[in-house]
Amino acid sequence: MRTSKKRITSLFVIILTVSFLTGCANTEPELTAPKFEIPAEPKSFEDMLENPNSVVYWAWKKSADQIIKNTTSKAEFTIEVGPKTIADNTNPAGGINLASRLYLDFEKQIPTKFVYFERKDVDWAQAQVNKFYGSAIQDWQKREASKMCPSEIQCRGASAMTSFDKKSALVILSSSDWGKQTKNNTEGPIEAHEYTHIIQDSQQGKYLGNLPRWQFEGEATFAQNAAIYFDNYEKYLEARESVIGTLVYTVKPDVEWLTEFISPKGGYTYGGAAWDKYDGARIYDVGMAITEVLTALAGPSSTMQLSQLVGEGLSYEKAFTKIYGVEWDKGVSMIAQILVKVFNP
Repeated sequence: MRTSKKRITSLFVIILTVSFLTGCANTEPELTAPKFEIPAEPKSFEDMLENPNSVVYWAWKKSADQIIKNTTSKAEFTIEVGPKTIADNTNPAGGINLASRLYLDFEKQIPTKFVYFERKDVDWAQAQVNKFYGSAIQDWQKREASKMCPSEIQCRGASAMTSFDKKSALVILSSSDWGKQTKNNTEGPIEAHEYTHIIQDSQQGKYLGNLPRWQFEGEATFAQNAAIYFDNYEKYLEARESVIGTLVYTVKPDVEWLTEFISPKGGYTYGGAAWDKYDGARIYDVGMAITEVLTALAGPSSTMQLSQLVGEGLSYEKAFTKIYGVEWDKGVSMIAQILVKVFNP
């Protein structure tokens, strides 16, 4: 827990102003040089199959280069903290701005409100959701805050939502004693994750959901660590391990398992049930690993471009082929083979 910094509190007061144009309040440190021989940059799926050690490093490096190149953020946001809440993160702007810089070419500057609440402010947080959706709210959305924070002990998680016209967005984030002791909640990954969802939604338009569930969550999970730890590869690896450890050491997926997961026979849209048979964590950790492969090959913009092309009406398979230059089925097969090697160095 960071005890040296002043915690954020509020009484229905917006404490940060709209449009933070710098990614960080302080001067950004230089990149920490990796303590190993840097693998050759992959130029094809075949390169990664031959040298799987290149995947993780080049996914991080190409993302770091993107953030360094994009020196300013275009994110427009406000922060509001519940009247009885102490927010977990003392610098929420950091993660939001870094995610914006990572995907700056796709930033549409949707005004976004970030709302922090503890268990004692669940009703207040739900009122924010109700106001955001208005008369269009669905029954399940009326329980969004309470599902995220059913008790003091189980109060964790966040949820991002955009308006139907894509002109505004809301992110609600739970806070707790547990959260104040985790890097995910205190160093900016959760804000970067949720803001990546806002950017995804802005690209997909009326086709929101016409992507694999692992794409939606995997890209955001990759972004949360690649953005926050863009200046330190060792810290990126540490954060990555916290996401992927159970998958690698317990599930131990093989090529057949991964092939079915990436492109299930029953269909792959976000709203489908194809992934219901898996542990819910898989769309995050496997999705992150797939995103690393695609990012190592063609950079972070390539994965967000999938959302853009689907938003323009292209099928996911055709969008994949247009960006990566291989047919979907072949790409799935090669990604599965690459991942088995990445997971088993």
